[in-house]
Amino acid sequence: MAGTIPEQIGNLKNLEFLALGDNHLIGPIPPSIFNISTLSSVSFESNQLSGSLSLNTRLRLPNLERLYLGNNQLGGPFPMSISNASQLTLLDISLNYFSGSIPDSLGNLRNLERLNLNVNNLTSSRMSFLSSLTNCRGLEILDFSDNLLISGKLSGLIGNLSDSLQQFSASSCNIKGSIPSEFGNLSRLIGIKLDDNELTGMIPTTIGGLKELQSLSLGDNKLEGPIPSQLCHLNKLGFLNLTNNKLSEPIPTCLGNVVSLRQLLLSSNMFSSSIPSTLTGLGDLLILNLSSNSLIGPLPIDIGKWKVVTSMDFSNNQFSGSIPDSFGDLLSLESLDLSRNILSGEIPKSLEKLGFLKYFNVSFNRLQGEIPDGGPFRNYSIESFKGNEALCGAAKLHVPSCKTKPQRNSKARTKLITYVALPIVSTILVVALIIIIFRKDSMIQTRTLATFGYMAPEYGLEGIVSTKGDVYSFGILTMETIMRKKPTDEMFSEEMSLRSLVKETLPLMLNQVGDTNLLSTTGRKHLAANKCALSVLQVALECSVEMPNERPAMKKVVTKLEKIKVNLLSDIGTV
Repeated sequence: MAGTIPEQIGNLKNLEFLALGDNHLIGPIPPSIFNISTLSSVSFESNQLSGSLSLNTRLRLPNLERLYLGNNQLGGPFPMSISNASQLTLLDISLNYFSGSIPDSLGNLRNLERLNLNVNNLTSSRMSFLSSLTNCRGLEILDFSDNLLISGKLSGLIGNLSDSLQQFSASSCNIKGSIPSEFGNLSRLIGIKLDDNELTGMIPTTIGGLKELQSLSLGDNKLEGPIPSQLCHLNKLGFLNLTNNKLSEPIPTCLGNVVSLRQLLLSSNMFSSSIPSTLTGLGDLLILNLSSNSLIGPLPIDIGKWKVVTSMDFSNNQFSGSIPDSFGDLLSLESLDLSRNILSGEIPKSLEKLGFLKYFNVSFNRLQGEIPDGGPFRNYSIESFKGNEALCGAAKLHVPSCKTKPQRNSKARTKLITYVALPIVSTILVVALIIIIFRKDSMIQTRTLATFGYMAPEYGLEGIVSTKGDVYSFGILTMETIMRKKPTDEMFSEEMSLRSLVKETLPLMLNQVGDTNLLSTTGRKHLAANKCALSVLQVALECSVEMPNERPAMKKVVTKLEKIKVNLLSDIGTV
């Protein structure tokens, strides 16, 4: 339907329902319509209607319950006399050009359940209309967002609004001051939208008591302090937006308990420390944005648990270490931004499996090695990789070719030694193991260079050394001693490592793959030494598992080695 609404429509004195929404109507709404006393529902939404509503005090709408005027081009002052429609339950004038003050007389609409004033030019210097709406005890939806001429502070009277209120939306209204703690009184709230204002202070802990809350949007304000741990009690929360504030301190580990989260937006704040490992427990997370903070440490190695995530942004932080191979398990991923960090190592070829990955950015890191060229990498330009001087790859990317292996410079070698060299205690244990267990009359010395082969997967050039990393390195060095193969040997690649070789061949007779010098005995002593070496390799496998928290403590390792030594001495008849 197109054209204008005829004036004669006001002659339909018994009309109860008038639905002209979603058409191509233009021009003004005839004033005569609003004198049809029998009208119960009027819908003009989603047209191109213009002009103002010249509703005067002679308005007679005693039966009007629903008035839909949204998404038109209507303007002029707010229709004050609408407050005379005492039976009104729904008023929607959103997406128009209405101006003037929001009347306090809206409180006369005692049956009002839904009020949508979104996207207009309305004013209210002290937001006094909110106190009048406390008379509307059935109010469920209140939205006055995107009215830039509204200003003032939210008072504690907010807590006196209807206990049926489910949605409170007041974004982009120049609201100042703090968020009233009285929001905690509105126990049925499902959504709070206060983004893009000038709110200050801290997030009130009382919000954590809103057990029905599904969406909390406080982005683009000036909020300070930490994320209250009380928010972790919101077990129905699916959307949390705290973007572009001044929030600080570490991200609470308890956020990993909010398994209902689908979107977690924490960018452009001052969050510090590392990503809590508990966040990988958010198995249904779709969008994660932690960009532009002061986050440090390695990326979670079990990041592959986010099976359905579509967008991840970790850019502009201080993340270090390597890019975990488990990124390749994120088969739904469409956008990944790791730019402007201090990530090192190679770009995992596992990312070639991400068929839906449209946007990829690892620029301005310390990555090295070959840029993958399969899967989605066929479509990326140099913009995705610039600022990584040690990368090589296809000529179209304007980087060096990969004909020769990139050489580590002396500075990089110094860093490797500083962060990855085995601690003295681990070296002593290995040497002692070789001396005590295998041959008392011969010392076999091993020399281990600090290279990536001995480094725990959670550490990179800037990683933080811990005892769990030492346990990993000890396990690798032990395998090298017995197998007489370095983890950096040319035979090893992404598909095969020293550890995987040991794991696959452990059930076999060790003299098929191991160091024969360690087993240069015969008869009973040979069998005992073979059994001992197998046991030691089993300990080494336990020490070198990928997850740090699954590696045994070094005290337990020593205890196991002592038992192996006793068993060996018993088997060869010396005890």
